[in-house]
Amino acid sequence: MQYPYYIVQEREGRLPCPPQYRNTTIAKEFTSGRIGGSRLKENKTTDPQEAYATWSRNRQATIYIVEGQGRPRRRVRIEELCAKIRSI
Repeated sequence: MQYPYYIVQEREGRLPCPPQYRNTTIAKEFTSGRIGGSRLKENKTTDPQEAYATWSRNRQATIYIVEGQGRPRRRVRIEELCAKIRSI
């Protein structure tokens, strides 16, 4: 993979109820939202413009940057991402 690259995380939908719990009281807890959670979707790209486009479609998305091999991901503010796009 080329560095730096961007990771855009988006939450989408609720997790489905496991088959073994269907038609039980636990299934009701899944549908009401008390247990379960949401699915986390990650997109990786090396283009900051593509990361910005993904964020602009869903403003609740979070953008991270990985600057090199063995480096941790770091959250990127939109202003910083726009500055990188302008410098290209």
